[in-house]
Amino acid sequence: MTNPFYDPKKLIVSRTGEQAYKDYLARTRDESKKTSKTKKQKQAITSTTLTTEFSLEDLTDFWRVNGVNYRNGIYQVGLLKELLDNKVTKTQDEWVEYSKEAIAKDEFYVGDFPLYHALFSTLFRNKDHAQFKDNIEQARQFLQKMFNDYWLMTLSRIKYKPSGQDLVTHNYGLQDKLEVQENILGTNGYINQINPQNELNAILGSNDVNEINQVYKWITGKDAYLWRVNSKPEKIDERVAGFVAVSYGAGLGCDGGPSGSDRALGVRAKLIR
Repeated sequence: MTNPFYDPKKLIVSRTGEQAYKDYLARTRDESKKTSKTKKQKQAITSTTLTTEFSLEDLTDFWRVNGVNYRNGIYQVGLLKELLDNKVTKTQDEWVEYSKEAIAKDEFYVGDFPLYHALFSTLFRNKDHAQFKDNIEQARQFLQKMFNDYWLMTLSRIKYKPSGQDLVTHNYGLQDKLEVQENILGTNGYINQINPQNELNAILGSNDVNEINQVYKWITGKDAYLWRVNSKPEKIDERVAGFVAVSYGAGLGCDGGPSGSDRALGVRAKLIR
């Protein structure tokens, strides 16, 4: 069956951000060696916008959300109000290079699936917050339009294996990549019907099927639908993860072709604690 959540396009020329990313990592290490006085000054500057409690700032070009649970930490996450790089389409490998350059400049980049899901879930859980509900609704409307208009790529990739468990890699191509082994392949379907708890935990970082469905139904008005490889391949089959909304569902796509190019939401995450 043809997957309606992904339309492969021609491969476009890659550009490298490897050196910029290495320079950023070196600079980060150097900054960690500064004097305690400098650190205290830096903390004083950032403490006004960093909080483990939920809050949302509606800034000119992005929303800044505090209190996002991601990778066993609490993060501040910025969500750009337009798609990355003027809506240009790129392959996942090209988005990796783009993200390395962006991270080096402290700019917006492509997130992995768990980061996007953590952000979406945080907004959903606070949608009735008296102080922030209007801005949350604006962010939701933006996300709904992006889901409806585009297939949105992540930096999560799945290796479907001929034998044994499959391998999910988050932040694929980056130094802080995270690998999770799990059986991902299986039948496609609405997640509240096929109940793929283990698969969703590996892909999104959550196994709460009911809440996951509520999150994507809140954004798109449609139930969440999982697309994946359906049977064991004869050799390793690598696929790209992304999300989209079509007429019958909010698609959690785990079977995009790596040679296909698509657009991406811009995020910027900073660890609070």
